[in-house]
Amino acid sequence: MSKKAIINQKIGKLEHIYPTIARHYDIKLLVDEKTKKVTSINWKAKESQENQEKGQGVDFKKIRLKEKDEQKISKTYNAKSKTLRNLFSLKL
Repeated sequence: MSKKAIINQKIGKLEHIYPTIARHYDIKLLVDEKTKKVTSINWKAKESQENQEKGQGVDFKKIRLKEKDEQKISKTYNAKSKTLRNLFSLKL
């Protein structure tokens, strides 16, 4: 079995074990034609548009702040936490 086949098999097993996570990513292998070995594994997060079309929600917990202000980070984190608590309390 070639190195590419082994790596594809392992990626396939992971996709089978974690299907809810796997559908959010595209994974591609780059193979050196001379040695037939995998030289690189590239992955890319799928666009959220695809996820919305499939009925998936957008993960709004990811927040990127450019500011290094401690108070702003704290306020943002607290607002996010309150929002999550409220959403979880609405679930039946």
